[in-house]
Amino acid sequence: MSEEIPDVRLSIAGTGDLLYHLKKITSTYGLEENVTFEGLLGDDALVNLYSKSEIFVFPSLTEGMPMVLLEAMSARLPIIAFDIEPCVEGLDGGKYGLLVKKGDVKSLAQKIIELLKNDELRDYYSKMSMERSKEYSLETVVRRIEEVYLKLLK
Repeated sequence: MSEEIPDVRLSIAGTGDLLYHLKKITSTYGLEENVTFEGLLGDDALVNLYSKSEIFVFPSLTEGMPMVLLEAMSARLPIIAFDIEPCVEGLDGGKYGLLVKKGDVKSLAQKIIELLKNDELRDYYSKMSMERSKEYSLETVVRRIEEVYLKLLK
């Protein structure tokens, strides 16, 4: 990807089992100038990172309800994710973000490049992210719960 977009920057937030491996890969391929390991971030730092980002890539292979996906959408970030069930549901089958076959890193890289090079597509998915995030707002979720309770009471 750095050949296609030499000034691309990747920020990796969090700590996990793959951190050592990711750092080793970064070093092996000489990508230290392109990759920043942010570590575990508090809410303010995470919001700051979102505000500096152009896209959000979520290459998780297994996940519950990915709150980070909803946070990134509410920050108007276009989303690229593997097609695991929570992401398929959250992105409504690809309507609100780009889905890539689980584990297909080559296609993931191609979608990242496509999104970074195409301002119109990035703008479209940015708007779609914001639209989708509204469906998960506190007010909307509370209203839906109230509707369920009201039906149960009748």
